[in-house]
Formats: sequence, structure tokens, C-alpha cells
Amino acid sequence: MKYHFFLLAYLLVKSTCVFAQVLPNSEKFEPERIAISRSRVFRVPDSMQRRAQQILGFAKFDPAAPAIVDELFGHQIFDTKSMLEAQAAAAEEYAVQREKEAAEPFFNDSREWMLAHARAHRAYADYTRKLSSDLKPYLVKSKVYFEGTGGYLVTLCGSLLKVSHGSLGHSTPPQKTVVILVFLERDIDSVEVSASIAE
Repeated sequence: MKYHFFLLAYLLVKSTCVFAQVLPNSEKFEPERIAISRSRVFRVPDSMQRRAQQILGFAKFDPAAPAIVDELFGHQIFDTKSMLEAQAAAAEEYAVQREKEAAEPFFNDSREWMLAHARAHRAYADYTRKLSSDLKPYLVKSKVYFEGTGGYLVTLCGSLLKVSHGSLGHSTPPQKTVVILVFLERDIDSVEVSASIAE
């Protein structure tokens, strides 16, 4: 148990991209279960959150037409090619870090799964580089507790988009709805949202 505690602590310190890029099954790349990197997820500005929720109405998600994106983000330029390049780079960075760690004697007992992680993320990077930059923007209602101490984990499972927000806090405030904009490589027909908090 003590070994696993120190291993986890070590990885959290050294693997700076671990929260930026995590595959649903990090030991195997599965094209039907894709992690959407934070380079493709954007929070609608506070000043436009109410408007975004009005646009969505009772819907959990909806494709975002260019005019809607412009209205909500004030003509901000969204460079989808750069989004994908950032996702591929983060996956490669993760793979390199895992390979470096696997070469250290301290991790002899963990070398096999570390190298499996590296292979999975290199495959993920290759997958990302082959994607068309013609990504599809979706507005999605997410649920959050504390925004300032957390982040999103977004996963595309077939035509289902899973959006989870995790945060840290000393109490449990009421959940709130936050609309985000997510750029995806394929159409979705359903969204599953969740939020968690840990002290």
C-alpha cells in the first residue's frame, strides 16, 4: 500500500500533462472511446451563460451554429487545427513521460503498464493527426460544484458524450449548470453529465 501511495504521488508531480490528457482506458487505445482534450473544450463566458441556457432551453446539448458561437463568444476565433495539434502534442508528451519513468529502476514493477500507457497515447496521437479539422461544435450543459478548483473530463463514446467535472472543496455547495462549447469529430445523439467534489 505504501509503495502505491508513493508511486501515485511521484506520478502526480512528474507527469504534468496527466490531467490534461487521460484516455478512458489508458492501457489500450479504443477509437470508440475518445478523450476530448481541454484544447477542445471552452466555457461560455459568465456574461453569456444565461443567454446560452436560453438557447438550449430544456435540451442538454445542441449543435452550435456559427452565428450562435459568434454571439456567445464575441467573434472569438476557434482554430480547430490548433486544437487537434495541441491534443496530439499532449498525448505524445504523456507517452514520452511514461517511457522515461518506465526506464527508471524505481518503477521496475510498473514498467509493463507504463509502457502500455505510452503505446496507447502514441496511438491516440496518431488517431488525432488523421482527423479532419472540420470539427463539430456543440453547446453542452455541464454540472459543477467549485469551478476554480476543478476541471472537466470529456469522453466521446460512440455517439454518447460524457462530461464530468471534478473539484476540490471543504464543503458541498449546490450544483450549478455551466454551458460549455465542445468541438467533436463526430455527431452525438446523447449527453451524460456528472459532477463530483472531494476534500
